[in-house]
Amino acid sequence: MTCFYVNARSIMNKFEQFETYVYDLNPDIIGVTESWTSSRILDSELIIDGYDLFRQDRPGDRNGVVFCYT
Repeated sequence: MTCFYVNARSIMNKFEQFETYVYDLNPDIIGVTESWTSSRILDSELIIDGYDLFRQDRPGDRNGVVFCYT
């Protein structure tokens, strides 16, 4: 089993680069912290083909969502 963890610090600005890492490494599990996204960002904007997305938004629409792909 291969895991990939990243402290993304504003992942939306780097999502294409993030996807490239994921496709190169092909991990089984991906953990992302400090994404600086919020509930205004749709799941469809965070989709990576071949992975299921699980996310937990902070209450009150504050930035800092944590999510995981499996």
